Amino acid sequence: MTQPMEKKSVSMKQTLRTVFPAEMDRIDKGECPFCSEIIDSADFKDALSTREYEISGMCQVCQDNFFQEE
Repeated sequence: MTQPMEKKSVSMKQTLRTVFPAEMDRIDKGECPFCSEIIDSADFKDALSTREYEISGMCQVCQDNFFQEE
């Protein structure tokens, strides 16, 4: 599994760190940027969820809440 933000450019990472410093610090510590829970790769239910984690750093619970269809 790729680490979150790994594939982003240096300038994009710098911008994200400027705009979202606390969230980026959580990602660096292996925590979800929204709820601060420790990320466990075993919690992801499918490849799409794992990919979203690699993009945003969100845990499965936060992904489920964020992308909840109504």
